[in-house]
Amino acid sequence: MAEVVAAQGVAQTQALFGVGDLSGSIEASKCYGSNVSPGKPIANLFMGDERAAGVSEDDEQIIINIVFREAVCIHSINIVAPPGEEAPKEVKLFCNQPSLGFPDCEDGPCAQALSLTAEDLAADRVNELKMAKFNYVNILTVFVGETHGDSVCSISSIKLNGKTRESTNMANFKKVG
Repeated sequence: MAEVVAAQGVAQTQALFGVGDLSGSIEASKCYGSNVSPGKPIANLFMGDERAAGVSEDDEQIIINIVFREAVCIHSINIVAPPGEEAPKEVKLFCNQPSLGFPDCEDGPCAQALSLTAEDLAADRVNELKMAKFNYVNILTVFVGETHGDSVCSISSIKLNGKTRESTNMANFKKVG
């Protein structure tokens, strides 16, 4: 299970590793999902307004694919949800698997699984991730398998912390010998 810590406590660790907010690296117009309510689309999750939620349509399960402009290394995730039974409880994260369906997400191996409490879903909390598993991510898939009791899932925002992966420019290397 991921370590959940207050955002202030993790700020020092993030500064040490050059970690920052990845919202500028997200290609919001290309993000997509499955079982998403047309009236509460995924783009709402990246607007910075936690009142504009993304909501599932038919049941509690939802798949959210977050597309990045360039490969990133993800250090932590902050999933914010309104208090109550619509909040996500069991979440699985997958890297670079853009065409996952619900059976794949339910039964397949994930990069990391999170079990979230109401406190974990506050705006000032982050879930640290296993950076080795999130080292070169072009698409992050967030699968909510279960809520805290409701038949609909509601998420206010998803914020990711990490750093971009700079491409290696082979022209900078010199032949030795």
